[in-house]
Amino acid sequence: MPSAKDESDPMNSLTVTQWHAWASGLETPEAWLAWFKNPQPISEDSKAGATQVPALMRRRLSSLGRAAIEAVMAIYDESDRENQTPIVFASRWGDIGLSVKLLKELCQEKSVSPMGFSTSVHNGIGGLFSISQKHRANIVAIAGAETTPSAAIFEAMGLLHEGARSVIVVVYEERSPEEFARFHTANFTYAWAVRLQQAKTDESSFTVNSYTTEGHRHTDTTESLNALRFLVEPTVSDWVNIGFPSSYRWRKC
Repeated sequence: MPSAKDESDPMNSLTVTQWHAWASGLETPEAWLAWFKNPQPISEDSKAGATQVPALMRRRLSSLGRAAIEAVMAIYDESDRENQTPIVFASRWGDIGLSVKLLKELCQEKSVSPMGFSTSVHNGIGGLFSISQKHRANIVAIAGAETTPSAAIFEAMGLLHEGARSVIVVVYEERSPEEFARFHTANFTYAWAVRLQQAKTDESSFTVNSYTTEGHRHTDTTESLNALRFLVEPTVSDWVNIGFPSSYRWRKC
């Protein structure tokens, strides 16, 4: 395997100061840590409450949007408004169920709801979050194919280098509709959020570095959960986010 770039640069060392995740039946950090030790199929019995969003606006959120809001609000507070904390919203597939619904309506020559379209795009969830929380700081929406988690980390790293005290990264994916069943198997709706800061010399930290690779295409919608497991499980010291033309090695320092 080729050597990673900038492995020793301390400016690229990050630390997680807060985290939260949500999926149906997995609503606390303790539940997630237990699930990582013994993963089980996840049902879609419940939706995230997202009660921090006003009811009229909450109606516009899909199950995916509710999950993302639930995850980020668990670590978001008033100081983030005051400190202008940047937030990175990252999803490979986005609101894929709503996108399929809109495409079907177009094929049937029906009118498409402007409201439905506005929340189907990748920046829709972040936009509703910023409006509901009156958050006027930098909000970024990212879709990076197989390496979406790594793209989100690199974006956060850039924002920290520009002077942000911390950056919140939110990664989320939806249970796929039947049309994608043969590509997206055994998937479910989930979201996770972490607060990142540049690591001090005496703190536990991690780095993410890229290298050129042949890679391979995969369509596993739960791949991003491996990134969360790396970040929150002390026993996991190394993870490779495989992609094409670049892969990314995540390492604990």
